Amino acid sequence: MDDIVSKREAQETLVIDTRPLSLSGAMSFVFRRADYSGPVVSESCLERVRLSEQRLRQLMDQALPIYGVTTGFGDSSYRLIPPDRSEELQRNLVAYLLCGTGRLLPRVACRATMLFVLQSLCRGFSGVSPDLVRRLQLFLERDWIPAIPREGSLGASGDLIPLAYIAQALQGDGEIFDPQSTSEHTVALAGVLEQAGVPRYVLKPKEGLALVNGTAAMSGLSLVNLSASRFLTELGCLMTSWLCLSLQGRTE
Repeated sequence: MDDIVSKREAQETLVIDTRPLSLSGAMSFVFRRADYSGPVVSESCLERVRLSEQRLRQLMDQALPIYGVTTGFGDSSYRLIPPDRSEELQRNLVAYLLCGTGRLLPRVACRATMLFVLQSLCRGFSGVSPDLVRRLQLFLERDWIPAIPREGSLGASGDLIPLAYIAQALQGDGEIFDPQSTSEHTVALAGVLEQAGVPRYVLKPKEGLALVNGTAAMSGLSLVNLSASRFLTELGCLMTSWLCLSLQGRTE
């Protein structure tokens, strides 16, 4: 028992605050997840998020047209949506974008994407609720990583389709990578939530739009590609060095 306790105490935490997330911190969390107990969101971040949501609610109370909250999207932005249907609008937006195809992105890429979504929303500019931030924090803490198809609208006015799968999972639907395994095997999220006693989540006004209209998937894939390129560069240098030694190459 003492060994288990000491192991837990030795685990690191990734602090999400108002400072930019460091490259080394993000890489360490994504690729050495077992060394971390999870991310910790600072109180200052949660306060910024709370004030942002409060401002959104004030604007809604003034009956002002707010894109993607009390209006439609894109060419339908001229259509007004009653405030009492704003939550339904967020659900429909996510459902509309769940059309990815192909094989799944690697687990590490999906984990990096989810981490960058949390970091982005914690800046307090998106109008989301502290409840959504805590939901993201919980998923990363439990390593409940949504399975995201490779082919979709990466970089097209935001990573709409890939990020929709994160929004789907946060509501309690879809599939995640098996948290009990290091393989790429997936399981139904609904069963995992039921076993853990965690209820479903209803997206609040603006939250669906805030989740999908970002570049976290591009950033997550860039992080994975950067890690791979570093490895290949170091491997190439090492192989070249051994080749020179084996051929008794000259130093000049």
